[in-house]
Amino acid sequence: MNCSFLSRVNMVVLGCLCLAACSKSGSSKEKTKTELISSTSWKFSQAGIDPDNNGTIDIPAPAALIEPCVTDNKVTFKSDKSGTVDEGAIKCNAADPQTSTFTWSLSSNESMITFSGAVIAGIGGEAKIVEITDSRFVLSKSLPITGYPLPIPIVVVLVH
Repeated sequence: MNCSFLSRVNMVVLGCLCLAACSKSGSSKEKTKTELISSTSWKFSQAGIDPDNNGTIDIPAPAALIEPCVTDNKVTFKSDKSGTVDEGAIKCNAADPQTSTFTWSLSSNESMITFSGAVIAGIGGEAKIVEITDSRFVLSKSLPITGYPLPIPIVVVLVH
């Protein structure tokens, strides 16, 4: 073998090692669901009915159905599994405190979230996590609706 060939091989190997090192140091660790949920406060974006139960809104909730006193609330989840709801500028009941606390937990391989109270648009208890990203949190829950024989699947979308 000649020296120029070995030099080229060494340069290629060295270049590959540099690229590998750069790609590893530049990559970021994927956030856990707890990290995504507790990164910042969430605010109501939209809600609707999901009759086929696939996690997407098929029938948007009429704007008049969801009061502004609910849609201006901010929900903050903390990594210690506690949280606060801030009533925002408009309260549904003037006597309600500006903020209230709740606890939350994940279950079923982090596909379900449980709240200790009516945290999001008056919804509490256990809900399915449909999607969680840095800027979007989508929940689904079947709720009993007056006048309907079976619970109706509802989807709520929260954003930052």
